[in-house]
Amino acid sequence: MELIGAVVVVVGVLAGAYVAGKRKKQGALARIEADPSQVARLYLRADPEIDAFWLHAELHTGKKLRLAAPWDVDATLARLAAVGLQLSANDQAALAAERAEAPTEVQQRADARGAWAAQA
Repeated sequence: MELIGAVVVVVGVLAGAYVAGKRKKQGALARIEADPSQVARLYLRADPEIDAFWLHAELHTGKKLRLAAPWDVDATLARLAAVGLQLSANDQAALAAERAEAPTEVQQRADARGAWAAQA
C-alpha cells in the first residue's frame, strides 16, 4: 500500500508540473501575441539529447522565455508570424538544416510527441 501511495504521489506531482509548465508557456505566448513590441528577439536553443531546437524569446527587459518545444516550433512560429515576429536569418537556416538532416526516427518521435501533446 505504501508503494502504491508513493507512485500516486509521484504521478500527481509530475502531472501537476506538466500542467503548470504548459500553462506558463501558453501565458507567455499570449502575452507576446498581445504586445509583440516587448520582444527583443526570438531565438532557437539546441537540445542535443533529441537533436532538435526549443523556441525562446528574449524580452527588452532582459527576461528570457521558453515558448515552444521542438514539436510545437512550427505552429508557434506561425502564430508569431501573424503578429510580425520571426526568427533571424541564421536561426531560420539552422532550423531548415536541422530538418533536412534529421533522421526519420527523430522526426517520427517529434511528430508522435506533437500528436500526443495536441490531444492533451
